[in-house]
Amino acid sequence: MSGMTLREARKLPAVISPATAARALNRSRAWAYQAIASGDFPCTVIKVRGRYAVLTADLLRFLEHGTGGPEAA
Repeated sequence: MSGMTLREARKLPAVISPATAARALNRSRAWAYQAIASGDFPCTVIKVRGRYAVLTADLLRFLEHGTGGPEAA
């Protein structure tokens, strides 16, 4: 598993897959989906056309400040 720098994360589109978010968090894809299922994913996750998507702005907030999720908005 190869991580992602903050600089690379800042270039991501507005909405990304859980797998891409997991890479930015230096975690596995499996971890991402388990965290989503348990409600423990550290960023806002939405469903778009039946698929999970992570808000990049929330991911960046988490990476930069250690806060994220709906309560941080």
